[in-house]
This record gives sequence, structure tokens and C-alpha cells, in this order.
Amino acid sequence: MFDLDEKNIIIIGGNKGIGFAYAESLLENHAKVTISGTVESENLNAVKKLQQISEKVSYINFDVTNIEVFFDYLQSKNTIPNVLFLNQGMLNFKESWNENTINESVRINLTRSLEITEIFVNNLIKNNQSGKVIYTASIAGILGMPLDITYGASKAGLINAAKSYAVKYGKYGITFNTISPGWVDTNMYKKIENLPFSDKLKETIISRTPLKRVGETKDLKGVATFLSSSESDYITGANIVID
Repeated sequence: MFDLDEKNIIIIGGNKGIGFAYAESLLENHAKVTISGTVESENLNAVKKLQQISEKVSYINFDVTNIEVFFDYLQSKNTIPNVLFLNQGMLNFKESWNENTINESVRINLTRSLEITEIFVNNLIKNNQSGKVIYTASIAGILGMPLDITYGASKAGLINAAKSYAVKYGKYGITFNTISPGWVDTNMYKKIENLPFSDKLKETIISRTPLKRVGETKDLKGVATFLSSSESDYITGANIVID
């Protein structure tokens, strides 16, 4: 078990799915955790569940399109958050794309992640603290996803951003890594059910997965906890595939 007692962790997109699983594991390992989401009722429900593990959990209502809220949150804290998970994601299955739909997807999946990263890192540097940034990318950023080209492209951008940031900010003791899951049984995966060829797509997904099953959120807990811990202090710029 990793001891995360000194870790003050923010999970953007932490009230359900993969982000919620991260929160469970981090709290089990004694971290202080703040989750965020756009819907207050979902945040409250998630915190209520997580408090059964630890009282060291709170939430902020945060829409990544309004990054000023994140900046204000950091400025209001007496204890500086030192680990950031960027877990938000937007997946749209479309036959064609235009400038507006491309920009919307890339803004949520990539652009806002970079902007939030800059705010978080500058706050660490200003306070002479080291820290960790962990992106949830995707196997789609490596293999491609023809069903949603912008999703795969933006997740590939996160993988490269982590490598570039690792070089830029390593001298400050700040590390950057990505977790790239394959298909995981979350609400995002359930979008497949609405596609006319869902059965065939599921067969394809399983056939391309070495373990011949869809992942579960618990499968990501271990690596999230490890990357948050001091045991990973010399790992940066890495992309860990869980598929």
C-alpha cells in the first residue's frame, strides 16, 4: 500500500467513472482529495459515497470552460494542492465534422487541460513546491479512433503534452504522466449502445483486447495511486497503457 498522507489531490472529472475510481483508491491510501464536476447533485452524491472511505474528501463545482473558477479555488486554499488529475473527456460519434464541433471537442479534451495545467504549475512554482500532473488520455490517442477523430487526436495531444511539460518543468520537481485506458465500462462506453452497429463494434473491441474483456474502473486504481505517490518521483513523461 502507498502512503499518500502528504498528498493534496485534485481530480477534474472525479464524480463518476474513472475519476471516481481514482478518488476511491487515493482516499484508501490516506490522501486528501477534492473532486470536481459540472453538476452539483452528482458531486454531492459522489462525496457522500466517498466519505464512507474517508472524511478527507470535498468537491468543487467546476466546468472546464470556466477556468477562472479553478484559479480562484487554488488562491483560496491554505494548503497547496500538489497532485492534479485531468480526467475530463468528451466523446462524440459523428459521420462528419465542422469547425464548431471540432473546436468543441478539442477544447474540452485538450485545450482546457493545458490551460488548467499552466495555472496549477505556476501556483506550485510560486510556492516553491514540487508536484505531479496526471492526464487521463486513451488508447485512441495511440491507435486512432475513426468513430471520433477529434477524441483520438486530442488524447494524442495530451500524451505529447505530458512529454513536453516533463522536459520544461522537470527542474522544478514537477512530473507529468498519462494513463491511457482501452475501453472501460463507464457511461462513455455505454454510448456504444446507441449505435446501429453496436454488437459488431463490441466484438471488435473485445477481439483487439489481449485479455478479451472490457476494462473496469477498478483496473485503473493501482496506476493512479502509484503515479500520485513518492515511489513514482523519478517517472515523468511516461504514458502507461491499461488495455
